[in-house]
Amino acid sequence: MISFSVRRWVAIFCLMIAVTGLGLNSYRKLPLEELPKTDVPYITVITVYPGASPAEIETDVAKPVEDAISSVDGLKNLSSSCLENICQTFLEFQVGVNTDQAANDIRDKLDTIIRDFPDGVEKPIVLKYDINAQPVVSMAVAGTRPLDELFDYADNEFKDYFATVKGVAEVRLIGGAKREVQILCDRDKLAARGLTALDLVAAIKSEVKLIPAGRITQDGEEFPIKFDADYKTFAHLETLEIANKDKSRIALKDVAKVVLASEERRQAAFINKKPCVAVQIVKKADANAVEVVKSVREKFESLKYEVPGGVEPIWVSDMGSFIEASVNSAVNNIWQGILLTALLIFFFLYNLRTTLTVVVTMPLTVIAGVLFIYLMGYTLNTVTLLALGLSVGILITNSIVVLESIIQKINEGKSSAQSAVLGAQDVLAAVIASAGTNVVVLFPITIMKGIIGQFFIPFALAMVGITVISLVLSFTLTPAVAGQIIKKDNSQNKLLAKAEALQNKYFDLCTERFIKLLDGIITRKWLSALVLCIAAILFVHSFYLVKQVGFTFLPINDRGEVIVKLEFPPFYSLENTVTRVAAVEDLISDVPHLKNRLTTVGKIDGSVGQTSEGVYLAQIVCRFSDKTERDSSITDLRNLINARLNGLPDVLITTSLPDQVGGGAEIKMIIRGSDLDTLDNIGEMLVKDTLNSSLVQDIDSSVRPKKKEIRVVPKRAVLSDLKVPATRLGMVLRTAIEGTKSGTYKQDARTYNIRVKLEEQEGIDKIARLDLPGPPGYPVILENFAEISQQEAPVMISRHNKGRVVFYYANPAFGAPLAKVAAELEKKVNGGNPLPAGYSVSFTGKIEAMNESIDDFVEVGIIAIVLTYLLLAAILNSFAKPLIILLTIPLGLVGCVWSLYLTGESISVMVLLGGVMLVGIVVNNAILIMDRANLLTEQGKAPKEAMFDALRVEMRPVVMITLAAVFGMLPMGFDSSLGSELRTGIGLASIGGIIISAVLTVLLIPIIYSLFAKGKKQ
Repeated sequence: MISFSVRRWVAIFCLMIAVTGLGLNSYRKLPLEELPKTDVPYITVITVYPGASPAEIETDVAKPVEDAISSVDGLKNLSSSCLENICQTFLEFQVGVNTDQAANDIRDKLDTIIRDFPDGVEKPIVLKYDINAQPVVSMAVAGTRPLDELFDYADNEFKDYFATVKGVAEVRLIGGAKREVQILCDRDKLAARGLTALDLVAAIKSEVKLIPAGRITQDGEEFPIKFDADYKTFAHLETLEIANKDKSRIALKDVAKVVLASEERRQAAFINKKPCVAVQIVKKADANAVEVVKSVREKFESLKYEVPGGVEPIWVSDMGSFIEASVNSAVNNIWQGILLTALLIFFFLYNLRTTLTVVVTMPLTVIAGVLFIYLMGYTLNTVTLLALGLSVGILITNSIVVLESIIQKINEGKSSAQSAVLGAQDVLAAVIASAGTNVVVLFPITIMKGIIGQFFIPFALAMVGITVISLVLSFTLTPAVAGQIIKKDNSQNKLLAKAEALQNKYFDLCTERFIKLLDGIITRKWLSALVLCIAAILFVHSFYLVKQVGFTFLPINDRGEVIVKLEFPPFYSLENTVTRVAAVEDLISDVPHLKNRLTTVGKIDGSVGQTSEGVYLAQIVCRFSDKTERDSSITDLRNLINARLNGLPDVLITTSLPDQVGGGAEIKMIIRGSDLDTLDNIGEMLVKDTLNSSLVQDIDSSVRPKKKEIRVVPKRAVLSDLKVPATRLGMVLRTAIEGTKSGTYKQDARTYNIRVKLEEQEGIDKIARLDLPGPPGYPVILENFAEISQQEAPVMISRHNKGRVVFYYANPAFGAPLAKVAAELEKKVNGGNPLPAGYSVSFTGKIEAMNESIDDFVEVGIIAIVLTYLLLAAILNSFAKPLIILLTIPLGLVGCVWSLYLTGESISVMVLLGGVMLVGIVVNNAILIMDRANLLTEQGKAPKEAMFDALRVEMRPVVMITLAAVFGMLPMGFDSSLGSELRTGIGLASIGGIIISAVLTVLLIPIIYSLFAKGKKQ
């Protein structure tokens, strides 16, 4: 291959041009995403039971649903939140489970129990959570029109306008209510005629219908037949006959009003305090976020000129601009790294031709890597761009080693073509070994399990592909270019020649002095032992620093948003909540750099696709200018908001930042038991004990003050005497208050539900005087046949794995590592008052994911070290010598931890990924030195002299490849642009590990090699 490349250099150049063209074309086509596409195994089952309390939801819905679906294959955890009117059942599956099949199995199992639900329970909705199918655009429909008209426009026109955009899966609306035809019954008029609201329901259900009756044929023509009993106008509907008593027809208009109005509002939305309808655009799982946002934006811009008067569409925020900026900054890091590395190489070579020979492989490696990513079906995202970014400085080392060997052959007097072939062949084994270590450490990542494993598999495969590409280029393009442009008599600028000579002089002088220092250390055994002891102490001390640095799951990503969640007392009405939220907005409206605020009342976002609903809940999404346009970090702005809102009465306030892996509190603790009151006491105690802790903030639990409710208990004996079923009493009660859907009404191509309800509802005394069906024609009063009382009931009942639980939530204080906080909380729980028998505490959520990730990376690291050892043993044909090389791995750990400690970064899963990569990187310098020393030893030199001569030859390549790797990562490690947080940690850790490892390698490897040689001789 090497000889062919040198001889047929034109063919090699043509191949590279073709690869460049294909790579650039692939870059144009590659979709942009923030994270790799993964199959996150979560499914949510939502069951609505209008008017039901949490206790009724638990008994009538949650338990039957859990019993039915708990046997689904691959289920890991099962949780339920029993709220007023709704049950959310959350299923977490083992990674690798086919969630499409699991969702079908769940639907099949639910179909078997639907008939056992109480009347009024709606059919459960099964939703598969897909991390890739997320809201990508937030908009608002505001204006001067009444809110019900705004919602009607948003629901029937605005929503449909964007639903047809390619890649859009769903358009969600928050902040209004659908219109419906309301039959508002007059209590007194009904009573005077001996009727109840149920009589109206029955009449509408039986009289307002459109029934297809089939088809007939006449004279060769086919005619469909429809029985049309629909009412075309309100005036027509008002004539509907409800009853006929004493030969007197009673029409609907005699006992009720017919109006077109909004359903009961349970949600509200505001944009900068102006009432609006909030709109979320959710993309399809396989759609590209950036392209969807662009398409939606184009539609939005054209729609602005078509909206009716009094309607104002507002673009609030989108994910596309952040993703695009993040990808662009990562791409800029790559080209900046290439430029810095090129300048560094020129500084060492002082020759444009020799510099070009090496530098040309860097952009080609990246471009070919893009082609590989495209062919693998991946996207350009944080993870694949990390692979491209890390390859810049690391993989150039292969070409540097080949070039140095070629130059040595030229200096020996051989021709350019001959030098290109022989020089590349001389270092073939060493370069393959070096590249091989990079590959074998990546292999264990490809078999990682868990969610994090799915994220990093594209990284590992991309790095393997790019490493192979770099290896091929080193032995094809580099010799081909060198054979054509590097000559022994290359003319060189005199100034550059002097600079090169001066640099070579001082570099050689420093190398000789360093070798002299090494000779002195090796000669004195006690000094050798001292140096090794110091290295060992540094290694051991790094474990202490690990505790100081701490672990976190993922670094904070500044997206320019702070989410403020507000929870008021559960007895608050929607109007009260809206009033209080407006006061909160006034307090934060002048926070610096705040661009807009989108507020929703009645519905807030939770973790991994979940939501919480209730008129006492609110959420304010504060959108700030991009971090490149402000002098305050998003954490500073969040702390300022916390300070402004601190001390507000009768409200629980939590602030958070958007999360790229599902959202929710970083710390989540489960307290398990059977009695609700005991669970509540434990949860309240834990909140109280940690309220003043400096390690946590945003402390919360699922414990809530109980909400008052009116309970109506039928007097069964009295009802039995009157031959009135108790369930009929309950249906009248629901019809009077909640209303009962009894049919549909069509008007202007729209269909509206018909709801029958009482016109007056407020006040307990009104409920007590409800008319109930008694003997035919003789309604009775509710308070005479039922006991009416006020009771307290829980706002929410939480369940986990079919048992009752209470959740404790918190976020680490700024700068507090997640692992340290979790350890302190565990101490507090276990060291305090003992839990009652049958009660237990465990961590879940991100702490559990972090611990699993650490365990996975430890396993991956061990496998990587073993595979590296086996590869080196095979190459060096020795089981002992690879052990010397492997000693560079802990040296890399020392540098990695120190760099994190000095820069204030925590150890995250991204840093752990860099740590695994370092296993394959830091051994490369030792491989070069050991390979050269072994070669000289085989030629008859003494081990110490062989090592010193190896240092004289390889010191320059070692310094060059070390600095090349560092310079290639500098833009990544010190970047502050949008989306850089995920890359900074791995960049800094890698830089520190490579530098310290290189310094300690050239110091310790000769000492250990000398001791090894002496021991072997003895």
